[in-house]
Amino acid sequence: MADENGKKSVEEWVEELEGLAKEEKWTALREKAVEYTLFHHTRPDGYHFEICALMKQERFQDAINIAEYTLEQEITNSKILFNYGKCLYQVGRYQRAVLAFSSLIEQMDEDDNRPDYFRLRGSCFAELEDFDNAVKDFNEAIQLFEDQERGDIQLLAEMHKNRGGVYYDLKNFKYALKDLHKALKLVPNYAPALDNLGNTYVALGQINRALDYYSKAIELDNSSFQTHWNRGLAYDDLKQIEKAIEDYNKAIELSEKKLKETPNDRIALNIRLSAEKKKTAINFSLQELQDIDVRSYD
Repeated sequence: MADENGKKSVEEWVEELEGLAKEEKWTALREKAVEYTLFHHTRPDGYHFEICALMKQERFQDAINIAEYTLEQEITNSKILFNYGKCLYQVGRYQRAVLAFSSLIEQMDEDDNRPDYFRLRGSCFAELEDFDNAVKDFNEAIQLFEDQERGDIQLLAEMHKNRGGVYYDLKNFKYALKDLHKALKLVPNYAPALDNLGNTYVALGQINRALDYYSKAIELDNSSFQTHWNRGLAYDDLKQIEKAIEDYNKAIELSEKKLKETPNDRIALNIRLSAEKKKTAINFSLQELQDIDVRSYD
């Protein structure tokens, strides 16, 4: 059945939009989605594809604006609401994202994406430092994921890594280690889990063991400014100043690269500033020692 312009049916439109998404032609997808909504402004399909395209282009606020329009007009669906929550998370509006995921959890009892709703709401709770609710949501997500027998082992490893991170924040290092080692059992060369293991062993006072995990993570992924920063701190604790400065420099270099790509990345900004402060403090201390040596020699 043809649509209002007499050329394509809804099914043909959607098939074309799905094809562009599959080919990852995000600009073309967005343009075609906008064209589609001109003829079908009360259907959620076009808005959904436009939001997907904007997310792939990291235009999260634009995607949020469209999602909120569909909510106001009462033409949203679960896919739009799900992506809305993910975009809110990306821009740091965690409380609003919790509400979006909670709405999905309440409405979609039999949805195959239900584990993801709990997983992402758990991540929001973690950012809000509501660690007890974060653990509950990660527990539910992992259980649902295993019940569904989904084959995405990488995602299951990520959930264990994330729950391990929450246990770390709760200073429950025993359970943190259990989850992080589980993540590595699922995905042996999982650099973020190795990094988090390093953090946990630092907290336990096992600095040399932590360095082994940091170094292994860097060996697998040398582009992580967070791991270089963490390893630099560990070397600093051991008074291995040259190695610490080398990692701080790398952390600054990589975080600056990240900020060029994503100027509002809070973690990259914080690490760059912190690494610069650490370097300044070390250089100041070294200069003071040199001055003392000079005065002593005189």
